Amino acid sequence: MRLPKFLSSQLPRIAGFVGRIPWLRKVISRLVINEACNATSPRPRPFSMASDYTRWRSLTDRRFTGRHLPPAVPQTLEGLPSEAEVTALFRREKEIKSTDTSVLFAFFAQWFTDSFLRTSHEEGKFGQNTSDHEIDLCQIYGLSEEKTTMLRAHQGGRLASQLIDGEEFPPFLFEPRQPGGPLVFKTKFKGLHHEQF
Repeated sequence: MRLPKFLSSQLPRIAGFVGRIPWLRKVISRLVINEACNATSPRPRPFSMASDYTRWRSLTDRRFTGRHLPPAVPQTLEGLPSEAEVTALFRREKEIKSTDTSVLFAFFAQWFTDSFLRTSHEEGKFGQNTSDHEIDLCQIYGLSEEKTTMLRAHQGGRLASQLIDGEEFPPFLFEPRQPGGPLVFKTKFKGLHHEQF
């Protein structure tokens, strides 16, 4: 809900007034919290990655991510772009150097999201997520002690890093390659990710 400009400018004064009256503060707080909580459908969600229909497992098994939408109908699937077209959107043809910190934000946002939306690539476990359902910085420290060890500098309790033009960056995951050449994990990062995917 977008507030009129004159009202939004008065919000600090209104909040201060409401905060001094306990019963009014309680009523307003309850209304605002209920509005935020009811903005989406309550959980458990009827659909999940466990199945295309509602069942006990889809409602209770946290290994499967809940989803908002029911199964897509064939007409919807026919209108989607091909896998090759979507892949082309994410392929980098040349290196574009960042001149500010916006790329750092994108990097963090991607990994923050991935900590909730990780899905398994193991045979027989497709559709299951590998999230531990916590905000625990696993996107920085890894999902296990073995993976954490790969990411550490083993000096002063720091993460591994490299200096490029006097600035500190995470180490490169892959060996140097020619443009368009195959991606090869550095030896010290073998097993950090599922290499097939």
